[in-house]
Amino acid sequence: MFNTRKSQRTLPALAALLVAACSSGGSGAAGPEPAAESREAAKPTRVAARVIYKGTDCGARGPSPAVTWIDDPGARERLVRRLEDNAPDEPEDLPAIDFRSHGLVFIEMGRRATTGYSLELATPRVLVQPDGHARLEVSAHRPSAGTVTSPTITYPCLVARVPRADFDRLSVVDDEGRTWGTARVD
Repeated sequence: MFNTRKSQRTLPALAALLVAACSSGGSGAAGPEPAAESREAAKPTRVAARVIYKGTDCGARGPSPAVTWIDDPGARERLVRRLEDNAPDEPEDLPAIDFRSHGLVFIEMGRRATTGYSLELATPRVLVQPDGHARLEVSAHRPSAGTVTSPTITYPCLVARVPRADFDRLSVVDDEGRTWGTARVD
């Protein structure tokens, strides 16, 4: 019933465990100051993003969503020409950008078989993690049931201005939690 051999081996192990727990203070923290500082340093930050262009036909790029980071005037000009070529009735131009302090993120929804699709930012904030990975959330709008749409191939997109911060990758995630793509930020 009561095994004395087994209890003789178990008791010293439990005593050693109890001594180790008591000597560490039981909390696992090295002290209040360093633990508080490391938690502060590890907090994500947020930067404001602003939509500067939205379109329903941004040119054929492919069937799937895509994300492109634009960080120089030449790439911005190529994007402007592409948008003007595909949407001549939308005279909006992308504003000038100071690429030393900001970049542009070009978000494409991919090919859609009808009109009625659009994109917008789910939140105007970009969440920047301490590891250098940023996340921008978008809302993809689809035509509601019963909405009259035209059977026209469209490529909805948006362009957002994002301040440069401590991130080297920017992922775009939709309101259903799917990652549309990740762009390298140089």
